[in-house]
This record gives sequence, C-alpha cells and structure tokens, in this order.
Amino acid sequence: LPPIEDPSSEPVVAVAPGGDGPTQPAPAPAGPAAADALPEGDAPQPPARPEDGPSQEPEPAQPSPSQGPRLFVQPPAVGLGVGQEVALSLMVGDAVQLASIPLRIQYDREKLRLTAIEKGPFLSGADASDIIFSRSIRQANGLAAVNISRYPGAGGADGEGELVTLTFEGVAEGAAPVRVFATAPRDADRGALRVLPLEFEIDVQ
Repeated sequence: LPPIEDPSSEPVVAVAPGGDGPTQPAPAPAGPAAADALPEGDAPQPPARPEDGPSQEPEPAQPSPSQGPRLFVQPPAVGLGVGQEVALSLMVGDAVQLASIPLRIQYDREKLRLTAIEKGPFLSGADASDIIFSRSIRQANGLAAVNISRYPGAGGADGEGELVTLTFEGVAEGAAPVRVFATAPRDADRGALRVLPLEFEIDVQ
C-alpha cells in the first residue's frame, strides 16, 4: 500500500474568490517587534556633536582713561593790536597726582605769531623740583609742541596752577582761534588721563 501522507505537512494555500486558482501563500502575521517599529523618518537621531576647534571667547573690555584735569587760560579774553605782544597763562585745574602733560598748540598763523613758551611753576611743586621741559614752535605751520613732565619716581602734582606761559604777537586784524590739546597725559602711576581740548580766541585789532 502506498504511504499515507500527513495532511498537516501540506502548505496552506489561499484560494482567490471566484475559483481562479491558488494565490501566493499568505504572509506571516507581524510580530511584536515589527508592530512597535517607528515609521520611516521618525527614528531617533544621534545627538549633534559640538563643532571642533577652539571656542571663541569675547575679548575683555579695555579700561577707558579716567577723568583727568582741565585746561583753561588766564586772562580768559584778551585783545591786542598789530605788532603788540600779550602773555597768557595756560593753566591746569582739578589735577590729582598729575605727572606728565605734553601739549600740542594750534593757532592762526595769518593773524598771530607765537614768540615764546616758558614753563610755569605747577609741576615743579612747592620744592621747585626740576622737571623735564622742551618746546618747539613752527610758525610757518601755526603749530607748537611742549613736552612737560616730572621725572619718574617724583610723584605727581595736585590742585591748580600754571603749566606754561604763551606769548603771542599780533600780525593781522581779526579774531584768531587758538587750540590746545593734551597728548597722552599721565598720573604718577603712569595711568592714562582724559583731558578735554581747550579752545579760545585772541582779538587782534
């Protein structure tokens, strides 16, 4: 007798409606892992890595110069005739341990001639200490420069007093502007000071 086949060993075949013959075997049901899978595009992404290279740190702010002394002139208003001379005191006030205050002077060379610059007593102090002093006058350009300071280690001067004496001669009639700038003023600790420019007029008649 031929062997009897076990019906359980035959593959399960799905029959299409209408009796058109067997179709492909039905797919196996999805397991729990497949059911829990995330849709495409929703998979967790790895954390972003920080950019390589040194971090950019902000530069520290530079300290601004402290408020320094003020410049003024005595007498504050002056007039002179053509060919005449006048001496003006260039003063400093509100000084605290002032040790150095180089100056640059601009004037109208068509109406004025700067004939002399003499050092005043302020930076010398009560003991009349010697100071560093030099000056240069360029009449053709209407410019002058003054270097005036205490020697290193000599401390600074406080208060108010005369820095230099400026002597002008009248050349032509009219109002002649004069401007004075402090260049790199320093205190006794070599700290930078802020000094506002000074501007005044001399009336040549």
